[in-house]
Amino acid sequence: MNLKNIVFSIIFTTLINKSFGADVGYGETCDGTTTTCATGYVCAPWGTGTTNTVCAKGCTVATQDDDCGTGKTCEELNAGSQDYICKSVLAGLTSAPCTAATVCDANTQICEEHTLTCVAKPTTSTVLTTISNPTTITNYRINVTPQPCVDLVSGGSNGCGALASYCNNDIYKDLMKVKCPKTCGYCTTTGSSSSSNGGCKDNIPNCYRSEHLCKNTIYKDLMKQQCAMTCGYC
Repeated sequence: MNLKNIVFSIIFTTLINKSFGADVGYGETCDGTTTTCATGYVCAPWGTGTTNTVCAKGCTVATQDDDCGTGKTCEELNAGSQDYICKSVLAGLTSAPCTAATVCDANTQICEEHTLTCVAKPTTSTVLTTISNPTTITNYRINVTPQPCVDLVSGGSNGCGALASYCNNDIYKDLMKVKCPKTCGYCTTTGSSSSSNGGCKDNIPNCYRSEHLCKNTIYKDLMKQQCAMTCGYC
């Protein structure tokens, strides 16, 4: 675009603004006729004893503490106008109102649109929440009462006395140790049955009833101690 076209564009824009009015943002000078405020903003006077007017964001009475500042009021611009502004705050300005692009420190401040004063930028904070998954550990304890060493099958053709010849039979030895510990001589001085397998033995006579617990992670150590032979820990 050459210089002639640029100049023409500026002149044309100026004429359009004067003819139809131009919308300007908050803090910008307005007259309400040829230069009007963007939607949501009101052409309001500022300072005392002056005729200066600028665009300020309209406020509401319900939120006047937030809009105008604590203890400040949101007032009607003119009676019956239905336009509400932070009238007393704007009237108290002694220096030029800030705008979106001027006056305020861009790093630390913003221009408050209702009062046209520089205020600190709102700060945000990040809250880190750590949620721990609690682990409940339940300890189980088995109370074992030593049982007297007795034969489980007595009398008759299938009693321990009749089957004593099988006590040291490799095929029936384990069964006889459980069923006929007294007859087979597997009893210890404490009354429980014992093992002749290199010192590996069951320390209680009813290990076979708890054999399903041999590999249970909760009972494994206890079963290894009390029922080593039954559980195969020899």
